[in-house]
Amino acid sequence: MENIFSEFNNQQYKQWKNLANLELNGKAFNDILTWHIPEGINIPAYQNAENKKTLDFHLNTNNNLAIGKEFTISKNKNSLDILDLILKEDFSDIKINIPENYNLSLLLSLKNINSKNIHFEFQHFLQSDIETILLIANQNSNRKIYLNIDIFTNLIFTGNWFQNEEKDIELIKTLAQINADNVIPFAVNTSSYQNAGANIIQQIAYTLAICTEYANILGANFFNKVQYLSSFGYNHYLEVSKLTVTDVLLEEIKIKYKAKSKNIYCGEPSKRNKTLYDAYANIIRTSSENTTAILAGVNTIFGYNFDCTYNAPNTTSGNIAYNQLKIVKNRLTDNNNKSLSENYYLGFIKHELLDKSLELFKKIEKRGGFLSLIKKDIIQNKIIESSIREIDFIACNKLNFISINLPSIELKKMNDLIRKYPFVKFNNHKTLYKKLNESRISEKTEKAKLIIE
Repeated sequence: MENIFSEFNNQQYKQWKNLANLELNGKAFNDILTWHIPEGINIPAYQNAENKKTLDFHLNTNNNLAIGKEFTISKNKNSLDILDLILKEDFSDIKINIPENYNLSLLLSLKNINSKNIHFEFQHFLQSDIETILLIANQNSNRKIYLNIDIFTNLIFTGNWFQNEEKDIELIKTLAQINADNVIPFAVNTSSYQNAGANIIQQIAYTLAICTEYANILGANFFNKVQYLSSFGYNHYLEVSKLTVTDVLLEEIKIKYKAKSKNIYCGEPSKRNKTLYDAYANIIRTSSENTTAILAGVNTIFGYNFDCTYNAPNTTSGNIAYNQLKIVKNRLTDNNNKSLSENYYLGFIKHELLDKSLELFKKIEKRGGFLSLIKKDIIQNKIIESSIREIDFIACNKLNFISINLPSIELKKMNDLIRKYPFVKFNNHKTLYKKLNESRISEKTEKAKLIIE
């Protein structure tokens, strides 16, 4: 088995190219065989041991991977009872979506609130919520509580600060002073950027730039109090490479601040490529993206309901999403990670992403930093440009998706099945800065189909 490659001729690139040109009958070599992707990377068809590139690096393995469930709480008292029942189930982590103006102290009445690691997602976080968080944390110091506060991402996706710039800076300084080791106050949330259409180079560079903004305010201690949130999309090898490159570059950033800490990564499938029509195809998409996230090396992963585009959260699709995670985790082993480390193509991708992401990060810093560019609407506009570029690739059939630019499996009528508004909601109220929206690629096509119905 060790000598399997000895049976093949060791063909040099020049020989291979000559043969390829002969087979192409005069057609343009680069146009036909080079793969151009929205990230601006041109991927050659030929890789071999002579031009192999590696990054000596290893992220989390699935041996200690945590998989979790998601729950959106409402102001209906019934919601608390349902959550308490879910917390009895056999899983380790739960993500709780908290609506604006929710009385967080109600969670203290739950008998099972300390049975899981809790990942909060706040629509609007206030300093007054910290007291409740500390009470929950003190009840069980063996469980982690992730607040996932990211004031810069909130600024981009709402157009406003939680309160105002001065008070938000004061808020993160207060959060940084929390002494409870089991409370992780901050997040760098590139998941939202991915769902809005940011490419992978932008996601990596923005992670570095956001960390720099926080570290300049809070110092090296910030890196001990943050987890990194990522969505994983359809391009398997680029997405697998994303965390490796992010982690390598974060270590370089941390050297500047003399920070020593282990980076914590939380992953989930992308919303970007999910569809309203042929929704069962979303099961295939999320299964693939769960696999990608685990191979990339996340510490924790959450799934999405296959019908999340049109249906309210429900037990059936929620259980399917969770069982998908269990199946994928059980099927993957450390050998999968080892085989990926020997992949020539993956090595090429990682180095391309590293070089281009570092270049973009340096440009952001030279232009005044991430917050400065938000205030000038530059970050928002760059993500919109990336989103349009991705859609253009799909329109030209350079990227293919069922029910977007490929024939539908089944043209099922959807109007009667929709239980929530499936598209981006545009609010006309004035915001301090340009507001960015998460959006799905297929929305324009789906709106047209619904009209026909």
